[in-house]
Amino acid sequence: MLKKYIGCILFCIFLGAAFADTAAFACFQNKEAHEKCRNITEIFEDTLFDKFFDEGFIATSIPVTEIKSENDISLAEIKSFFEEGPNYLIIFYMQYGKELLFNKKTELKEADWQKMTVRMLDCAAEKEIYKKTIDITKIKERDIEKKAEKLADQISKEIFEAISRR
Repeated sequence: MLKKYIGCILFCIFLGAAFADTAAFACFQNKEAHEKCRNITEIFEDTLFDKFFDEGFIATSIPVTEIKSENDISLAEIKSFFEEGPNYLIIFYMQYGKELLFNKKTELKEADWQKMTVRMLDCAAEKEIYKKTIDITKIKERDIEKKAEKLADQISKEIFEAISRR
């Protein structure tokens, strides 16, 4: 009798996983950014990725790509990375200054993170359901890694609200 229940539970879990929403992340940063900026981009991406995973999404991503400007982002190129299109595509572009800035509090040089744009597309409807551009210089958090984590948390909540309204 116990085997029947275990089998039923496993079947329900696998059935639920088969119909889970999928989300793909495409992360870009400006080409002239200092090499240490990539760490901030990856912290943001990892934190956002984890939020989606925690919400039950099957999440995937393409490697961080350096481009000249936000205008160089190609949806066709992004979609070519995936055999099957995801339900949602999250594209974010990080704009950094060319040089590192000195942080008086930590007495270390850190990324000059200036701007971030996040877009989310519903791939089935081929419609943008979320877009936000943030002037990073106006955010008061001094620790740049904490800033990336807090922004990922805030943006994930806004994206989940946008999805739930659909």
